[in-house]
Order: sequence, then structure tokens, then C-alpha cells
Amino acid sequence: ALIKCQRKNGTLVKYTNYFAEYDSNFLEYRNKSIRLLEIGIQGGGSLSMWKEYFPKGKIVGIDIDDYTYLEALLDVHIFTGDQADQNFLSSIPSSFDIIIDDGGHTMTQQQTSFRCLFPKLNEGGLYVIEDLQTSYWPNFGGGYTTIDMLKDMIDDINDWARKSHRAGFFRSRKPSVDNGIRSITIADSI
Repeated sequence: ALIKCQRKNGTLVKYTNYFAEYDSNFLEYRNKSIRLLEIGIQGGGSLSMWKEYFPKGKIVGIDIDDYTYLEALLDVHIFTGDQADQNFLSSIPSSFDIIIDDGGHTMTQQQTSFRCLFPKLNEGGLYVIEDLQTSYWPNFGGGYTTIDMLKDMIDDINDWARKSHRAGFFRSRKPSVDNGIRSITIADSI
């Protein structure tokens, strides 16, 4: 179920199952001085939520629309640009402990953001892509989907097993992302 609620500083729209996933995965970061980047801020409701959830955190947002007027109100930093623009994403300074992609949800946007921003993730950090169900919706890009990209990463993590004598074959393939990913967690649409 989708929840839409008006917060003091903007509207928040999230699937209800996201909150349990976030609490389970983000709890250890809650009272630490983390840096969180959210792509797609849609008026600031989620930035306000993250500021409350991570009281010691530095919260940064990216949106194609200009929401910089929220910076002083929410005590956050906002960059205005297109998440499918590699040059824009490369210009985002610093590194992050958590990156959440809640942007436009097209395959190009999700995959470009991942390829450009994942290297800015601190070791042990979390990269979250919301609304993965759009991989099954042709209007969001089709072709090589974000789910396909994640499946390839699962293969990359377990590449050693394909080379094992127990596999009975060796399927040679260049890994899609050479980044030291330790694990991938998938939940409903996230």
C-alpha cells in the first residue's frame, strides 16, 4: 500500500513496506554522524523525515526541480540537476554512508545514478533503489532493466562458484560492476 502524508515540511509518499525495511537496515546508523544522499526529494517531505530519523546526520538531496529554498528550513543541502546526467552526478562532492534513489525511476535514471554515485558510497555503506517494480513496466525504459543489473551483480558476487570444479563449466564474462559489493538485499519494490 502506498502512503501519502502531509508533513510540516512537504509531502511524503512511500510504500508502507519501505518503513520496516528502512528501520531494519538503517537502525545501526540512527544516532551516528552519517551522510545521507536522497535522489528525488519531491517537495522535501522525505528529507524532513530523514533529518528526524538521523538527528546527527548530514542530509543531502538531489532533484531535477529547484528545491534549494528548503535548505535553511530543513537544515539540509540540495543540488539541482538531472539524475541521468553523468556530469551532474560526478560533480556531487563528498562521500556518503547511505544513498537512496527515489528519483524518476526509469532504467536510465536508476542505472546512471548507481554507476556514478556508488563509488561515492563509504565502505560498509548502503545504496537503496526504491520502486524497482518499474523494471517490469515498459514505459520506464524496458530493455536491460535495473532488476537485470542487480541480477548481474548477484552473479558477480558469486563468480567464484561458476569457476569451481563443482560447477562443471566456466562461463567467462566480464563483471558488470567491479566494486567489492558484499551483499544485495531485495524486498518488495526496493
